[in-house]
Amino acid sequence: MAIMRPLSQFYRVHKIRVLVLAEMIICCVAILVAIPSLFIATVYPSDVKLCDIPSVTQLVAFYFVTAAVVFYFIPGIVLIVCYSRIIIYMRGHVQPGESFREQLQQLRLQKKKYTKAFITIASVSSLVTWPFWVSSIALAISQKSLLDVKKTSDILYALIFVSFATTTAISVVNPLLYLRFDGNIREKSGAILRKFRSL
Repeated sequence: MAIMRPLSQFYRVHKIRVLVLAEMIICCVAILVAIPSLFIATVYPSDVKLCDIPSVTQLVAFYFVTAAVVFYFIPGIVLIVCYSRIIIYMRGHVQPGESFREQLQQLRLQKKKYTKAFITIASVSSLVTWPFWVSSIALAISQKSLLDVKKTSDILYALIFVSFATTTAISVVNPLLYLRFDGNIREKSGAILRKFRSL
């Protein structure tokens, strides 16, 4: 919205309220969907290092699929739609007064840079987390626990375990991506680091 309608009256007046409301709704939905996992996940007395859902009933399987839809598919679709709209807008938009060839060339390069950043961030986020959600849906459909998988195939168990690790790693990967593609974030981060060094 900030890119496509930076001068709209609604955006200028209600920007903070809309952003805060959206964040609150997202947080509430995430908490509500995650709460059931506190009651269905446990550890085994024989293997306290393995956190698992021992009884994958039809209700638990439905919860797995619902969690995948809420935490992966809906955010992924929203991300793709929003970034696609921004890219389409940027490709067709020419600011008033930008008629000189050099200015147009610089504008094209800037648009390519933003497009590359949007595509990279969306792709990495989707690719890093999809193995976890595919594994969750597969466990739901087969109604098997991690212990069942471990008894059947060590390789498959290891792959599922790695998928959990890569999904957790997205919280580390995302800030690095923004540092790579956003000059403002790099500048602010550098200023904060310099401030800490001077203490």
